[in-house]
Amino acid sequence: MRATIINEEVVICPCCKGHDFEIQRRFVLDSGIVENHARCNVCCEEFTYAEDRLGRPLRDKKKAG
Repeated sequence: MRATIINEEVVICPCCKGHDFEIQRRFVLDSGIVENHARCNVCCEEFTYAEDRLGRPLRDKKKAG
């Protein structure tokens, strides 16, 4: 499940909309994008989200360039 990203900076859980989560795994892709696998501390749902090279969340991995 993909995370919800608001205001180009804030990542929230797609299920409960909570901000309290832990990153479990990080993978650096060939393009320099970091794919984060996280788990919500409120509802325990696992989700993923991508960051650019500067650590800003991306709404869609295809937007990186």
